[in-house]
Amino acid sequence: MNNQLRASKNNEKLNFEKPKEQISLYFLRNCIENAWFENDLDKWEVNSGQVAIESFCQKNYLTVDSIVSSQVKQRIHLKKGHTYYLSFMVNVTRYVRGAFGVKVYGNLDAGTSVLVGKMETTNGFERVSSIFKANEDSNTFIYVGSIDSANGASQLGQLTLIDLSDFFGINNDLSTVDVESLLFKSNATGNFISLTSDQQLGYPLLSDESCIQQFIDAMNEKSRLLSMTKTIFKNSHGLVADGQVSTSRDMLLLALQAAGTENLLKVWGAKNYTVSIEGPHARELKLRSLVASPLIEEEYTFLGGKTGTVNAKKTNVLLLLADKASNLFLTTVMGATSNENRFIDARKLVKIAQKRLSNPSYQPDEKLSAVSGSVLAITGHPLFWANALPPSLYEINENEQLAPVSLNKVMTALLLLEHVVNLHETFTFKESDITRGSGPQMYAGDTISFLDALYLMLLPSSNSTATAVGRVVGRRMIAVRGIH
Repeated sequence: MNNQLRASKNNEKLNFEKPKEQISLYFLRNCIENAWFENDLDKWEVNSGQVAIESFCQKNYLTVDSIVSSQVKQRIHLKKGHTYYLSFMVNVTRYVRGAFGVKVYGNLDAGTSVLVGKMETTNGFERVSSIFKANEDSNTFIYVGSIDSANGASQLGQLTLIDLSDFFGINNDLSTVDVESLLFKSNATGNFISLTSDQQLGYPLLSDESCIQQFIDAMNEKSRLLSMTKTIFKNSHGLVADGQVSTSRDMLLLALQAAGTENLLKVWGAKNYTVSIEGPHARELKLRSLVASPLIEEEYTFLGGKTGTVNAKKTNVLLLLADKASNLFLTTVMGATSNENRFIDARKLVKIAQKRLSNPSYQPDEKLSAVSGSVLAITGHPLFWANALPPSLYEINENEQLAPVSLNKVMTALLLLEHVVNLHETFTFKESDITRGSGPQMYAGDTISFLDALYLMLLPSSNSTATAVGRVVGRRMIAVRGIH
């Protein structure tokens, strides 16, 4: 094994000024469960020897005193290309041989394992820390205690393992000093106060629910900026929720913004796409658009759109279409009586718009199955109209508030594109992300790129993906804005 011993002594002077990023890390989660042994050895398995939990200064520590290695282990998941910050407190009271600290196995930048710890007696508790990088996805083990045929006695605790790449990106170059200047504050006695354990906070860690709420707040803020005055978002995926409403007119304004966003245009106009998922359930998903319809494509070129379904008799659709003369139209249908009728109603609306372009006083005889519908023609770049909104060429009850359902995902996609620069960056699903309703089955541990997330949301309308995006991007929003 290629082991590497890395340590930073507590008596070294650490720089407590924030690094250039000026970003709070309070919201980052510890990748180790029961990392501070608050619940004794819950989530841990004794791997060898004998261990105990003892309390020092009202904190629990793993205690070993043996002539052979004594350690506990826990399974962790490392993600390919991600950088991790590892830290703990250790007090070695008797030393003969071996190391007292933490060992992580895997395909790492340091080799097949990384060993972080002390190989000498210490003058009380010292903080030991390191940063390492994973070269591949793996479900591996972290070992804590006395390691490598160790003989001695120690107390070890306050374990912290943070995935820096989840926020700072794959190619971040943070040092341990950078991270520690954000993670720890010094109190009057000079002791470190960790902000990574829920029970040891100077400030509360933000829950996943708080991050999702931040994302929803941003959806509503964006809707106000787009003059969507009758829209209220309650979630990122679109499942029916009390008070979640929009109108066909507001959805046209959202679609106008989407039509002017290049990276979204590339996605929502696709008919097929293959997603490669990494993780414990590695697989390929072949996606097919729910929006492209023969009922539309018989007469128009399909350029993009999104469907939404309350139930079999309440369906929505938003479409960007071009006619044979290269005129562009946006149309929204809400509350149609079937999946087929929403496309028939959309086609009727565009036909009316075509006639009104040449004869503005034209009055149609067509009836819609839908409760509400709107259509407008786009002239010039869609974003030219951001501050001078074009009127609908024709509408039926366009200001009636109805459930937008999965049309929400267009806003979710726009916010993703505003906050994620590298669409090939990846994130991992949690169990809490798995959401009922539309889209292929997703699993906790699935790892996809943000580009894949766009396709999953806009083609098969994946609710679970929209929930995960709300959580992950919501965290980024908080990091940029800070905690108030």
